[in-house]
Amino acid sequence: MKGLILLLLAAGLSGQPSATNKASVDRLNSTLLALQRADASVKPHLTRQLVDEIVALSEKDRQPSRATVAGFANEFLDALIGKDLTSVNLITLRTSIVQVTRGSGATFVPASSLREALTAVGIERSKVQDITRRFMAIGDEIRGPDDQRLF
Repeated sequence: MKGLILLLLAAGLSGQPSATNKASVDRLNSTLLALQRADASVKPHLTRQLVDEIVALSEKDRQPSRATVAGFANEFLDALIGKDLTSVNLITLRTSIVQVTRGSGATFVPASSLREALTAVGIERSKVQDITRRFMAIGDEIRGPDDQRLF
């Protein structure tokens, strides 16, 4: 079963990652899989891992600040540690994170997918909104805000 989930996670990539990012995507998969069997005692370790993976997935000249990523990672992990995540949930969460780190297209698209996956897992609405807001802040730092004001 674990092999099937890993195969589905690998197949669920939107496009092929570069060779340099493949290792980061593989680590991200491992971190997301670890959420299901983790408890609060491993949260600091998983938070550091997730921050490192998100920063590593971003282009060197467009990396978000570690503080912004850590804010997202803390809220994300608080909500998901110990939850029963389906392979579809895992793929959606991973794909959303990978898409936002690529910095192409609107941040809204992967944020919507992330929000839907969190809702499907049973995370309360206010928590989903906070996690999504923090996730969009990562995208804003990588590519700029989706809506630029024109004066």
